[in-house]
Amino acid sequence: MPERLTEVILETPMSFATRFYPMDGMTCLDITAGENGYLLLAQENDVMQEIALDASFQVLSRQSAAPEAKALLREGKACFTYEGQAETGFSVHQNGEEKFSVQGEPNCQMAAVGQTLYLVTAGQLYVDGQQVSLPENWSATGLLKLKGQMLVALASHEGEVEISFLYPVSPNLREVAAPEEGTSFSGLAGLCSWDDSYGYLLRENQICRTDGEELIVYIDLTQQNLDGAQLLRILPLTGGKLLLLWSDGFTVCTPTLE
Repeated sequence: MPERLTEVILETPMSFATRFYPMDGMTCLDITAGENGYLLLAQENDVMQEIALDASFQVLSRQSAAPEAKALLREGKACFTYEGQAETGFSVHQNGEEKFSVQGEPNCQMAAVGQTLYLVTAGQLYVDGQQVSLPENWSATGLLKLKGQMLVALASHEGEVEISFLYPVSPNLREVAAPEEGTSFSGLAGLCSWDDSYGYLLRENQICRTDGEELIVYIDLTQQNLDGAQLLRILPLTGGKLLLLWSDGFTVCTPTLE
């Protein structure tokens, strides 16, 4: 059976200073770490753009993006885009060339490990375009990496029981018969992300942080007057900071000492 994450209640809750960066006149869709900063996918006047930002979030350059782009990921020299419409299906492109297509939805998360691309969309997990069979009543909600292992967040809501698992994935994974590996915790996991030390996941209106053994509430979005239901992406920065992407801009949350 999966091990249970130890949920730790901090004696002193984490405190954050927040700064909102508006993207006036644009609709933001996604953001990823770039070569010298960040790469923002946004639509302005019906034109899709990839906007390069420096480490201080100043605009460096703009270039046209695929008209139906919904998400992007930069990993080394490779740039992946997720494109399409619900009526016709979605496809993943690598450096402009189609890699595979899926029946998904506009929201997704991609993660590249070596030559393998993992994709979560519409509650399903794909490995290089191959759909992974999941247990009934379970849905994939996000991807994160801990201690070098890529994990998929699986959430289940049966009756009054809400539970989630962090399940290890690999290039050859084709079926999850039952979550018998990984770790579990209460509640429904949502958006996920990670940095070199921790995984981050949205649960209710809180961003939680885990090292694979313990789970803490990192940012209580309610206390910050933020709505997790509108959150598009969690992007860890340096020094424990998190960038939270919204349709009209992004918020940088910086830990502070009380």
